[in-house]
Amino acid sequence: MEAMIETIVSKLRRLSADKLQIISEFVNFLEWQESQGGSEVESAMTILTKKSTREERIALNKVAQGRFAHLPNSSEDFARRKQYEIDLEDRRPNNL
Repeated sequence: MEAMIETIVSKLRRLSADKLQIISEFVNFLEWQESQGGSEVESAMTILTKKSTREERIALNKVAQGRFAHLPNSSEDFARRKQYEIDLEDRRPNNL
């Protein structure tokens, strides 16, 4: 187990801040999942790994949308980062 942790930490050190933020959010989700007992995730995996009906997939999608509604989506993160970059460029003095 200790060797696995060291391998993960070594890989994390090579990632950008943006990627580390994503991993942090995922770890928070895993901690939350553990606190919930993981039963919903297990049933979701059952639906995903067997031939499921359209209705089951739609229901799973709605559960996931509600479950992760509090998390920023990637387009929101992208827009926020881009706006930050634009603001930084706007504050730079023109060297023309």
